[in-house]
Amino acid sequence: MPEERKLPLKRTKIICTIGPASANRETILNLIYAGMDMCRMNFSHSTHEYHKEIYELIRECEQEAGVSIGILADLQGPKIRTGKLTHGPLELKTGDQIYINNRGDFLGTSEEVGCTYQYILNDIDVGHKLLIDDGKLSFVVKSKTKERALLETVIGGTLKDNKGINLPGTPISAPALSEKDIEDLLFALGLGVDYIALSFVRRAADLLQARQFMKDSFAGLIAKIERPEAIQNIDEIIDACDGVMIARGDLGVELDTQFVPIIQKEMITKLNQRGKPVITATQMLETMIDNPRPTRAEASDVANAVMDGTDAVMLSGETASGKYPVETVDVMTKIIQAAEESHIHLIHLRQMDRTAFEVERTALGNAAESIARGINAKAIINFTRSGYSSLLSSEFRPIKPIYSFTPFLGTSRKMKLYWGVVPYVMPIMEKFPDMIAFMSKVLKSEGKLATGDQVVILSGAPGSVAQTVDFIQIHKIK
Repeated sequence: MPEERKLPLKRTKIICTIGPASANRETILNLIYAGMDMCRMNFSHSTHEYHKEIYELIRECEQEAGVSIGILADLQGPKIRTGKLTHGPLELKTGDQIYINNRGDFLGTSEEVGCTYQYILNDIDVGHKLLIDDGKLSFVVKSKTKERALLETVIGGTLKDNKGINLPGTPISAPALSEKDIEDLLFALGLGVDYIALSFVRRAADLLQARQFMKDSFAGLIAKIERPEAIQNIDEIIDACDGVMIARGDLGVELDTQFVPIIQKEMITKLNQRGKPVITATQMLETMIDNPRPTRAEASDVANAVMDGTDAVMLSGETASGKYPVETVDVMTKIIQAAEESHIHLIHLRQMDRTAFEVERTALGNAAESIARGINAKAIINFTRSGYSSLLSSEFRPIKPIYSFTPFLGTSRKMKLYWGVVPYVMPIMEKFPDMIAFMSKVLKSEGKLATGDQVVILSGAPGSVAQTVDFIQIHKIK
């Protein structure tokens, strides 16, 4: 990595959606140097050929920058959308009535529109709400037949092609994985992505269905929380996934807006207790799609997510289609750094009650953080194959940096989601002293450690089974 382009220091990770505004070598490299840790590929848009090109471009930039970059493939899920309109957008006023059918290929008119979701007429009933375009338009179902339903406009506006439809309070009968999702999932795994994000998760069974297609993959599975049913089943969902994304866009349409901040805080706390990564997403710096500066409210939103304990914050349109993708990441990095600087918010995370969740596991992570703080160690060090000891180290939000060494590039990329973890790829080594010598040489060369510094090593013992953490040691750098 060129000396003049050092990566910014921060603990909370940044995920950037790659799209037309950022899908080029120069911008991706600049995003990395501005603070991007992971790229999101949105499979709701574009072709497999396009995503393959983006994947390869990210990997080329990763190699050029000399730093591991994770890649998240975000599946579309059972997204319900309006069909195409024959004569362009329709203007609807309060009280106007319009029919909707379940034919995605239907060319809409001023009297009737199509819907891409074939089960919509099964799921909705008289009196149910129907929201379109992130809730900009609101309707109520007045009547229904086998062929179509009559909607009355409650909140009017411009109805356009291919806009999302939400059915708040209505259970969705669609399967968690559509045929398109399965094709996209297998394609993304074939590319080598590090995480799969499953949209509109409702229960653990949805995740287990996806796992059936991931048996031979090292990729992690992220559950996107967007539906009320997911809130009700959150504990079983957390048990079945490798992390959670709080997708506030659809969540804010499905539920009353005032509940979203509360749910966000509760979700982050639950995931922190379970020691699994949590991503806070949607409209974090939305203003910067068109403006070079965020609002004060947006800055507070990002900072509060950081202080609540989120592992990562995610940008969507800001980096996919916005005018200022690199500037947005730079601003987000500075907000994160300012929020992390005082360390005050870390106290409640370190003291969080985890006694109900895998006591032996949490005891080791707690011990590493406590010892490092008690002896004023310079860092916590992990030697890991799976990334498990790094996740334990991250869980207790230590003030000291976490440097994690692994012989596997895939593990290094997955660790880019873990709060505070700085991953390094090392050669495969059989002897523990050789691992320590390699770690010391690398971190001393980067100025992160010096002779005489003490570190705390949390790791699986050499030769132990993967995902076993049973070794903790204080070591003085020579």
